[in-house]
Order: sequence, then C-alpha cells, then structure tokens
Amino acid sequence: MKMRKSMVNLKSIKTPGLQSVFINFLNSKISDDEKELLNRYVNPHKLNSRDVLESDLLRVAEESKVLFNLCSLPYGNHMSAEAMAHPQIDDKDPLK
Repeated sequence: MKMRKSMVNLKSIKTPGLQSVFINFLNSKISDDEKELLNRYVNPHKLNSRDVLESDLLRVAEESKVLFNLCSLPYGNHMSAEAMAHPQIDDKDPLK
C-alpha cells in the first residue's frame, strides 16, 4: 500500500465550505485498499481493553500494521493521525 503524506493542514483552511470541498476531493482519491482500512474504524464503545497475552502476538503484529496505515489516511476533519489505539478498530476484544 502506498503511503500518503499530508500536504495541507485542514486547520489552515478557514472557510468551512472549502474544507468540505477539499475533504470530498481527498475521499474521491482514496483507493479501494484505503477504503477497506477506513472501514476498520468502529464507533466509540465502553468496553475495557484487556492486556495482551502471548497468544495474541500474531494478531498484534497484523493489527499494528492496520493502525500504522490508518494514521496516514484522512478521516472526518482530520488529514492524518499521530497515534491510534486498538479499541478504535476493535469493539469486540480490544487490546491494551
């Protein structure tokens, strides 16, 4: 998957209408792979994260790639993220 660097800070665009035009433009340029990643986001939930066990290590390795790649994609009003937490992509069995 190709990584994309944010070249525009949405906070620097002061006109809300222009922000939505720019967001729509970005969303039209998102590949199918990137859309699949963005579908990994889950709604906020109250489920407590559990500690990682040795049996979870393969899962952690795979899902850390997902979290890393999600950081470079625009979501909502945000062009990118500096960090992600596992509960943002798993509302069934989130890990710490």
